[in-house]
Amino acid sequence: MKKQLFNTLLLAVAIAGISLAVLVLIVPRSLGYEAYVITGDSMDGTISRGSLIYTQPVAAASLVSGDIVTFDRAGEPQRRRRAGDEHAR
Repeated sequence: MKKQLFNTLLLAVAIAGISLAVLVLIVPRSLGYEAYVITGDSMDGTISRGSLIYTQPVAAASLVSGDIVTFDRAGEPQRRRRAGDEHAR
């Protein structure tokens, strides 16, 4: 009886874990979002290192100062900055 309860509980936890992974990773991607993990401290105070963020393409004209943007430069890692941040390189 205890083993059956344990197996049922284990199955429930496994299903919950898989469901969470689907919600966090697959559903946003199917809606056009990209997921990234913040690996540096440049956004500290707004987004902490290790945070999971989601991005989606937007028109540059829709950005306002203070928006957080991601962008690529050829041959460099992807960058995340605040729009209008004069310290972004």
